[in-house]
Formats: sequence, structure tokens, C-alpha cells
Amino acid sequence: AARSNVLLAVPAFLYAINNYLKFTMQ
Repeated sequence: AARSNVLLAVPAFLYAINNYLKFTMQ
């Protein structure tokens, strides 16, 4: 279960960082 949570959390974390960078780069 922990491994599944990590696999789901990593893409979500990267997606959040990507949105944050786009927001700050405007």
C-alpha cells in the first residue's frame, strides 16, 4: 500500500511543482 501511495504521490508532486513554476514565471 505504501509503495502504491508513493507512485501516486510522485506524479502529483511533480505536477504541482510544474504549475508553481508556470505561475511564478508569468
